[in-house]
Amino acid sequence: MKKNVGAVDGVIRLILSFVIFSFAILHGPWWIAFLAIIPIATATLFYCPLYDIAGFSTCDKGEEKA
Repeated sequence: MKKNVGAVDGVIRLILSFVIFSFAILHGPWWIAFLAIIPIATATLFYCPLYDIAGFSTCDKGEEKA
């Protein structure tokens, strides 16, 4: 699996997942917290299936190694 999520993009995804999780626990329905799993998974795997379909990558050329 080729990496297509760069370091900065990964940090943004982790922050986004924390915001989604916090909002769901504090203000919204608790089940929305499960949506935070998606950005956590894509950030830790450095791979986003939607980026792959679109042919998009936020990695530097040296980071794209499989």
